[in-house]
Amino acid sequence: MSVKSVWQRLILLLRRGGAVAAIMTPMCVATATSLPGVAVKFTGTYMGQSCTIVGAADQSVSLPTISTQSLDSAGRTAGEQAFDIVVQCDPGVREVRAYFESPLVDSQEGTLRLDGSPGEAKQVEVQLANSDFTRIRIGERGTVQPVKVAASGPTSMRFYARYYATGHAGAGTVQTYATYVVDMP
Repeated sequence: MSVKSVWQRLILLLRRGGAVAAIMTPMCVATATSLPGVAVKFTGTYMGQSCTIVGAADQSVSLPTISTQSLDSAGRTAGEQAFDIVVQCDPGVREVRAYFESPLVDSQEGTLRLDGSPGEAKQVEVQLANSDFTRIRIGERGTVQPVKVAASGPTSMRFYARYYATGHAGAGTVQTYATYVVDMP
């Protein structure tokens, strides 16, 4: 039945005072049930390979003692200190990275706020950096550079921690922390 003939019948029913709702409801239901369904499909890859931390998984990184003059304005950094996360990966793993997370993240800067210990420094946070000193934003995997896995033996991922000024720094202690997850991108 064509659309034109359906409308002609509806108009005829209206002129005769017929019940349009009774006729339209089955048409609407028929139309609604004949629409194609919508599907959302998910795909992924599960890797049987993994990497294991070599040595102690937990580390303490001691930043050097610096003058507050080194951090005299917002955005300044100073006192870089290297640290390594060493992993041993299964054959077949080509790249690895460690990304960092923390409940103390400054969401605007991607740095680590201090933990609120007594006598802490003012307007100072800790920033992490890749081996080439490019900034890492805590909680953002894409800012951590992947490292090629060694053909044999452990693979070392080098990072830096440094002071980061949010304003003119005030003297005090600096304590914060982050956790990390080893990822195979």
